[in-house]
Amino acid sequence: MSDPLIDTPTWEAPIRSFFNDIDVNHMRSVNGLDLADYATVKDNASAIYSVVSSGRMPLPPSAKWTSEMQEIFNKWIEIGCPKSLSDSSVS
Repeated sequence: MSDPLIDTPTWEAPIRSFFNDIDVNHMRSVNGLDLADYATVKDNASAIYSVVSSGRMPLPPSAKWTSEMQEIFNKWIEIGCPKSLSDSSVS
């Protein structure tokens, strides 16, 4: 049985949950990047993937992303960064 969170990840589930309040507040204060905002994350998805997959982010006390989280985020990028399963703008 396939897992929709892995096969068709969306911003609503599980991508938004990858960014905790510490990460959101840190990135807002350091460079104004709002990781709680769908459009911001979508527009910066490749750069975000690059830093989390390299292990440079997130910073402590947050845990580094697991390989599964990285894979799911990359899949989200590949399928057009849908906001929800009903997002008709997925390309």
